Amino acid sequence: MLRFALAASFAVLMVACSSSKDKNSSVSSPSGLSYTSPVIATVGTALASLSPTVTGTVSSYSVSQALPAGLSLNTTSGVISGTPTAAAAQASYTITAMNSGGSTTFALSLTVNTPITAPSALSYLSPLAATVGTAITPLSPTVTGTVTSYSVSPALPAGLSLNTTSGVISGTPTAASARSTDTITATNSAGNTTFALALTVSPAAFPSLAWDTGNWDSTNWQ
Repeated sequence: MLRFALAASFAVLMVACSSSKDKNSSVSSPSGLSYTSPVIATVGTALASLSPTVTGTVSSYSVSQALPAGLSLNTTSGVISGTPTAAAAQASYTITAMNSGGSTTFALSLTVNTPITAPSALSYLSPLAATVGTAITPLSPTVTGTVTSYSVSPALPAGLSLNTTSGVISGTPTAASARSTDTITATNSAGNTTFALALTVSPAAFPSLAWDTGNWDSTNWQ
């Protein structure tokens, strides 16, 4: 009888110890995962490493879909790094930080743009011969690359103007101007390109005078 009682007491003690051990070894799931977002990267330019901010212990990180070519997620530290090799439209990438107790997620907005290069090969139909009082046929630029704005120096002859967005030159000259060279500049964030436009504005032609001699009588002049 005593042997049975001792065995029962030992079993109860073992269960209690096991329960206490399981309770003390429980792990809280991580929380509050975040990254700097949105992120705009450029093909060929190394991304400034993105490190996660998170509360709690994390055993591993994962991402819902493959990151853009050239970028990678360190599954231990959660750091995103690399150099993009291809453009990618804006997309949301779900990053998950987990441990044995659970997980937390963050939606990272990421875009990869193609590099911006300076515009080049700007040109217009030149030289331009205009006449006071006669509207010119609008001049549109030919250029390679993306242009954010156009400018001209010195100012165009009176009555003509440059559209700073499209680069189109139009208008009706209001004063004669000797042949001049106006420098048109096409610009974006990476640089610019220029073109020297030769331009002359001539005075308006006077109408010719027609004499009616059919009824002329020379006696009127005697």
